[in-house]
Amino acid sequence: MVNTNKRVIAQGPDALTKLTKGMDTVANMVATTAGPFGRNILIGIRGGSPKPTNDGFNVAKEIFCKDEVEDLGARYIKEVASSIAEESGDGTTTATILAQKMVHSAFEQMGDRNAIGVKNTVNPMSLRRSILKEMNVVIDELKKMAKQVETKEQLYNIALTASEDPEIAKIVSDTIWEVGLDGFVSHQQGSNGVITSEVVRGLRIESGFAERFMVNTRNFECILDKPYVLVTDHIIGDVSPDPEHWFMRLCRELISMGEDKIVVIGETFKDDMIGLAANSLKGGFRILCIRAPYMYQKYVLEDLATYTGAHFIEKGKMPLQQVTVRHLGKAGKVVAKKDETAFIDGAGDKDAIQKAIERLKAEKEKEPLPNFKKKIDERIARLGGAIAVINVDAPTGGDRNYKIDKVEDTIAAVRNAWAEGYVEGGGLALKKIADSGVCPTIADALRAPYNKIQSNAPEKFDIDPNTIDPVKVTRLAVEKACSFAATFITLDGGINNEFDKDLDVLLKKNAPVQE
Repeated sequence: MVNTNKRVIAQGPDALTKLTKGMDTVANMVATTAGPFGRNILIGIRGGSPKPTNDGFNVAKEIFCKDEVEDLGARYIKEVASSIAEESGDGTTTATILAQKMVHSAFEQMGDRNAIGVKNTVNPMSLRRSILKEMNVVIDELKKMAKQVETKEQLYNIALTASEDPEIAKIVSDTIWEVGLDGFVSHQQGSNGVITSEVVRGLRIESGFAERFMVNTRNFECILDKPYVLVTDHIIGDVSPDPEHWFMRLCRELISMGEDKIVVIGETFKDDMIGLAANSLKGGFRILCIRAPYMYQKYVLEDLATYTGAHFIEKGKMPLQQVTVRHLGKAGKVVAKKDETAFIDGAGDKDAIQKAIERLKAEKEKEPLPNFKKKIDERIARLGGAIAVINVDAPTGGDRNYKIDKVEDTIAAVRNAWAEGYVEGGGLALKKIADSGVCPTIADALRAPYNKIQSNAPEKFDIDPNTIDPVKVTRLAVEKACSFAATFITLDGGINNEFDKDLDVLLKKNAPVQE
């Protein structure tokens, strides 16, 4: 092994042994969390409370090895966990177990590990092709076995498999069933030591009233029933008493129609507009000013306009002086708080909303960046007409963090199952494919998740027939594991350009160091 100023170069059987040891360090720790009898791992965070978790991804990402080459192997298998977490939010433990077993099984088939690439019984490149070929066979078999989600009970069973907690399973499955597949479900830290959920039927934006005086309830909210809605990214100001001023003219038009409320969403509001809104509290015509969201402002306002049936009055394209009542949208109710506003029962055309959703789905397929994909998902959820928030709390901070991990996994599992269907859980689906004899090269690896779930239990047990796994998660686990193993078995060395001998560098990342 050569160490040249933070660059470590290693080659040959010793290097492969160390790379494999690093892989095993991560995989063995992750595997202890598998199944209903899986153990928790306590992760120490410098300056904070230790965090217990049995989420495979959260365990994997915190492991670093002291040896430079072992750390390279550890980081490589962590890519399996991180990539599946990014795509599905679940399945990291299964993918890691599959990947590790696939590598060791391949080494056994290749013969003498000290002769990798020289005197192997099976050539690693041939074995690589077999693994990738059989990967497609397994995916086809999973699709044949898949069943579609049709009932709330099936969603609950999926949630229970993922969370291993009846309370979390019920809240998550009920919430997702209520908002639908295109509905947006998020989570946040709750209060009172319990887990609750709330569903907003409508479209929510993350910005609230421009001034506190606009509230009209004891809960510091402003609630208006059936208001008209003006959506713009213009700065609203310079309002004069002149009857021909665009805003005064607009208000007169609404009053002549018997309407008495308008919600104005703008980039910012000048003092004269705020003053007009304040004066409206004394009269019969209410004006509510909502700040346009700072982040992704144009996209949020476009979605809001579509949902309420308004025209988006965009700077540089249409001046405010041209606005008339026909450019306004409408909502059944608007609830504005300090930092968020919900538009309920928007008057937007349903066909237009559906076309916008389909267009966004097409954009998502073409978008390469995960963060932008997530933002597109949020836009689809907004237009889908239902938003849910699960509030998570527990008696202690450590228990709350543990439950947050469980809620995250459960939300992902339920949505994935609804999207592509489900198969038998607990590793049974992959075990049955292995036992069928259609994939001899990776058969032992396919049995590994089931075997590990059993070995984590105090004694062998029969897996509940209601235990089910999402096809999407199982499919991605197989794909990620096969891709990893097919490359790992062809390695003959490694170059670590990022390792710093000063372990304080690792400790600053709040990561436990594996000796």
